[in-house]
Amino acid sequence: MYLALIEPGTYLDFIKAVPFSNAEGVVERGVLNDDGRISGRAPL
Repeated sequence: MYLALIEPGTYLDFIKAVPFSNAEGVVERGVLNDDGRISGRAPL
């Protein structure tokens, strides 16, 4: 497990937004459960 500590006042937005999904479906496959649906839980 990784943990990022962001000091107050140092957060920077991404220059280009990271998409949740595209024409092919969900970009981050780790959020999908065995049925291929968004599971509502974070992978460990």
